[in-house]
Amino acid sequence: MIALLVLIIASTASRADCPEAREAWQADKPPTAEAAARACLEARPGDLEAVAHLAQAVAAQGRHDEALDVLASALAASPDDPGLRLAQARVLWWSGDVSASWEAIRSLPPGTTVDLETRRFRAAVALAVGDATAASEAYETLVEMDPSDGDARWGRARARLLAGDETGAREDLRRACALGVPAACQARKQLAARDAQILASAHATWSAVMDRSDGAALLLAADRQFTKTLRAGAEIEAETRRGGAMSDALLRATGTWDTGRRFLVSGSLGATPFPDFFPTFTTWVEPAWRIGQNLQAGVRAWWMVDSSGSVPVLSPLVERQSGPWLARFRSWHALGTDHLWHHFGLVRLGRELPADVFLEVGAGAGNGADYLVFPATTPDYAWLALVHGSWAATPRMRLRAAASWRNETAGEASYRELRMTTGVEHAF
Repeated sequence: MIALLVLIIASTASRADCPEAREAWQADKPPTAEAAARACLEARPGDLEAVAHLAQAVAAQGRHDEALDVLASALAASPDDPGLRLAQARVLWWSGDVSASWEAIRSLPPGTTVDLETRRFRAAVALAVGDATAASEAYETLVEMDPSDGDARWGRARARLLAGDETGAREDLRRACALGVPAACQARKQLAARDAQILASAHATWSAVMDRSDGAALLLAADRQFTKTLRAGAEIEAETRRGGAMSDALLRATGTWDTGRRFLVSGSLGATPFPDFFPTFTTWVEPAWRIGQNLQAGVRAWWMVDSSGSVPVLSPLVERQSGPWLARFRSWHALGTDHLWHHFGLVRLGRELPADVFLEVGAGAGNGADYLVFPATTPDYAWLALVHGSWAATPRMRLRAAASWRNETAGEASYRELRMTTGVEHAF
């Protein structure tokens, strides 16, 4: 069949139109596109447009060698046809031969008119083969065509990093993240973590529990990036409650191992020598998995010990980011000091606003969420509102502020808390 197609194309090569195959291809129906392209070739044996559609439709079904044979036959008769060259480049890309795909693109005749999809494809292949100059130029054109194209800015950021232009890449990452490209947001965080080889912070918190008491807390923390994947540090947390009548301090060691790809795990180990209201000992570990570019899931396992006994806690988390929106669900499942299981689930929805401000609201329900106070038979409901932001005071110093309101009801008891936090972070 392929040999017969070679003879037909070689003898009657021409470029017409095959709308049925094109429409089926655009509708993501490769078998239909293949059938339509073959029908066009039977009606017009030399239709190079139909040959290109046929090759791509065949390759999309996993038959890469057959598709390349069809294109090789057509290119032998029409070596300068841009449509055939582009089809060949795409088939080679799908087959995993990136270098050959790039060579096919570079062999396009000078002055070839290309559409937006082809421009995107050319930029992606240039980036994949590591041609920083060609990738930068290709993505530069895409950004100029549409400055609000987040994917183009994300591509240009990677091309600029490849070319050594980290300043320009950071700006593109910032814009791409704001335009809703989750991978760009993750890349910004990774660069920030790399910059902050040692990150020290101090946060002060004031809280007021309606109709009960107020309190204050101070958190001092420092951590260091030891390797590309490992970050570890220490924290000291001091807190007073009931207008200063109670006070406590907690020392913690923290760590995160992040591969930068699919898996990360974080943990903490804390203790206080003279417990007043903090647990005597607390530790947790949380493995997490990135699923695609905008979904993450994990589960935190806690173990706490205080004067009334030990409490194990399991806390699954799922969060999904879509542009500036972030949705989270976390639940807590604790075997309380009453030897009964306590469950609580909380849904939170947040949105990133201009000027690095983040607004979040949430609602939750369970039974006796505070396993040290409420019995497991007590229905528990809560809602909260939170706003926090950060501002760059210097290239290495950021100021942070947050305010939250939490309203919780458990049986006839109620708990309403206003909490305000200010802080500063400095990278060394």
